[in-house]
Amino acid sequence: MKNIFLTGVTGNTGSHIVKELEQTNSKLTALVKESSPENTINGLRKKGLNVIKGDVINPKSYQSQLSKTDVALLNVGNSSKQLELEKAYIDVSKNSSLKHLVKFSAFSADDSSPSEILAVHGKSENYLKKERTPYTIVRPNFFMQNILMQAENIKRDNAFYLPMADTKVATIDIRDIATFFKTVLLNERDFENKEFNITGPEIISFHDMANILSEVLGRTIKYVPITHEQFENSLQRFGLDNWTINALSELNQYVQQQDAMAHKTDDYEKVTGKRPRTFKQFIEGHRNIFV
Repeated sequence: MKNIFLTGVTGNTGSHIVKELEQTNSKLTALVKESSPENTINGLRKKGLNVIKGDVINPKSYQSQLSKTDVALLNVGNSSKQLELEKAYIDVSKNSSLKHLVKFSAFSADDSSPSEILAVHGKSENYLKKERTPYTIVRPNFFMQNILMQAENIKRDNAFYLPMADTKVATIDIRDIATFFKTVLLNERDFENKEFNITGPEIISFHDMANILSEVLGRTIKYVPITHEQFENSLQRFGLDNWTINALSELNQYVQQQDAMAHKTDDYEKVTGKRPRTFKQFIEGHRNIFV
């Protein structure tokens, strides 16, 4: 039985990774914040997970459990403390003699990137490689689920608003990302010290997305390019802190100016043996959200 240690399980992508892994014959342990709601913790326990309350920055809360682990997932959300947290987790992994660490990174991660999010991932990757813990790095492209944040606009205005101009992306479904991580976590020795960039099967623009939405929903949907300032203002209604708003805007500017995510790979198919979902398949599966 594979012993797998997980972080980031309460997030959108993390919850899908749990869903994939709970169907396997694996012993799953999850580190969750002390502040996590009891119903969230109870829900994880009902799925068979061993839940540890603690903090990535505090090794005493989880180091002993990590020492018993075959493979661990490093999945830390974007924040001003992300690099500090990831380095702390990598240090604990080394000191606990962890056999293998899988890092959830980002497409176009680069320690010298003008995007702080991508720079942090790049610096974390470099730190991991120096620590001599066997690793696998996975960099997903633009999430298809990001369009769900525009659902209310699409229902109300038959339009969605983003500061991406004519940018193209090889967008990927979070469910496919979860399938990829499951494959790596269950067969980590096959992917030791390897790096993967995973994408969907097509490179499309946001205008293309609007056309696909129109086709599936049976009405005309428009993509309306907006300024980065307008995008930042729109994020405030989601209750995001200033660091997150600025970091997301900075990332969008970099992606839009450099077409940094307009690249497709076959890493997903090579590793999983499956074909990733198309954007049309994703919209067909989420059609009710937009009507």
